[in-house]
Amino acid sequence: MKPSTSKNTNSRYIRLYLVPLTAFLVLLLFFGFILIQQRDKELKGLEQRILLQSSLLAEKISSKLNTYEMILQMVELQSESLDLDVQSDRVTLGRLVSQQLLLHDELEGVCVMSADGSKIYSSYHTDFLELEQTRAAMFRAHFEQGLPFAMLPYTHHGAKHMVLSRSLMDKHRSVRAVVALVVETERFYDQLSVSAVPGMVSSIFYDTSGTLFALWNNPVSGFPAVDMQSDNVSEIPFYNKISALEDNLATIQGGIRFFRIKDMVLSLATTNSFPMTLALQIHIPSAMTAFDRSLVLSLSIISLVLFAALLIDHRLVRQTRSKELMQQQMLEELSIKVQQRTMDLEKLSTKDSLTGLVNRRKFNMCLGEEIERHTSPSLPFSIIATDLDGFKQVNDSLGHMVGDEVLIHIASILQSALGSIGTIARWGGDELMVLVPSMGISQAIEIAESLREVVDGNPYRDNVHCTISMGVAEHLPNESATDLIRRADYAMYEAKRTGKNKVVAAKQ
Repeated sequence: MKPSTSKNTNSRYIRLYLVPLTAFLVLLLFFGFILIQQRDKELKGLEQRILLQSSLLAEKISSKLNTYEMILQMVELQSESLDLDVQSDRVTLGRLVSQQLLLHDELEGVCVMSADGSKIYSSYHTDFLELEQTRAAMFRAHFEQGLPFAMLPYTHHGAKHMVLSRSLMDKHRSVRAVVALVVETERFYDQLSVSAVPGMVSSIFYDTSGTLFALWNNPVSGFPAVDMQSDNVSEIPFYNKISALEDNLATIQGGIRFFRIKDMVLSLATTNSFPMTLALQIHIPSAMTAFDRSLVLSLSIISLVLFAALLIDHRLVRQTRSKELMQQQMLEELSIKVQQRTMDLEKLSTKDSLTGLVNRRKFNMCLGEEIERHTSPSLPFSIIATDLDGFKQVNDSLGHMVGDEVLIHIASILQSALGSIGTIARWGGDELMVLVPSMGISQAIEIAESLREVVDGNPYRDNVHCTISMGVAEHLPNESATDLIRRADYAMYEAKRTGKNKVVAAKQ
């Protein structure tokens, strides 16, 4: 392959494949970079939403706890005028308690007990006799510690509960009974709509000592559920890291601490009215699933559009290139034809159409060039004027076609014998002219004799034979081409006059 052809092929390859493919990749990277930036913005927005939702959930929990406390206060106020040892008053208290159960689905039970715990004046949905440890802790809080309000954890049938209790005082400000609410935390969390938080894995609700009051597992998160039997934060995987976390590693906003632990987020929000903390465990990839799907879809659509554009561009380029190749091929074919025609014309202008020898015009050009090169006597050259003997008789007796064949025959013999030594031309009619460069008169005579002998020894046919007469002239300093040819002609005519079939040297 020629260098230019290889270069053109490389150029076509670059234009047809490399440039569109590079543009495709650059645009794809550009849009990918933009989408990644959008994802970073979405991630920051997600963190802000988690902080906001944590704050809202903490406020909802505070509101719920305040509501429970108000229920207990209301029961306390309305029970002040009741004698719990009287049946009718106990019925009145029972109706009051049952109304609260109807208003709040998460309340699993309400109970009013005597101060010493020996009597249960009113109980709904919960057998408080089963809450031995909780009852004991509740009485210690109200009687030994003198707390008017207490919150205690309680696990029943594998489910977490919160027990909220309040002292009912008599007119002497002595504890005459205790009213308690049992809150089922699963329903409690359902009312908080905690599952609506994107990527939510689990949530816990605990006090300052780490005692666990409520626990919620997202059943669709795909992560192992936290054991409901756990009583303290230190017993729960992931959450047991809370005590080791330092605030300087947290994002703090509005009283909410926000920790990033690998691909998880831990959000800690403290309730306003109670020394309790709500902890949320959120899986970032799950929270970003919807956005990532839209991101992949967007990138896929962009890739398809760019790929379609690449295919269209490729097709258009191929079509354009095909047309260019056809045009180039046509131009090349036309150029070849022009070159061939030019060569044919040049051949016609420099070759004799009958013998195939160079013509008179070409010989004069070669002779002129030789004269320009050989300006010194030390660089001689010679010419040999040649004429066929008896050629006119052949034409007259056998016809011009045979005469032409004889002329072609002799021209071929001379051309083969001379080879690359010199140039032989048809000068006109049956006259030929030979140019022998770099040869003086003596060498040129030897060449002429050898040519004459070859022609003499190779007749056209037995009864048709032409010999040649030759005149040799060496170029003299400052001699013109015309004078040189004239001297060679005189010598050739002298050869014919003195017997033909011979070589005569021109006078110097």
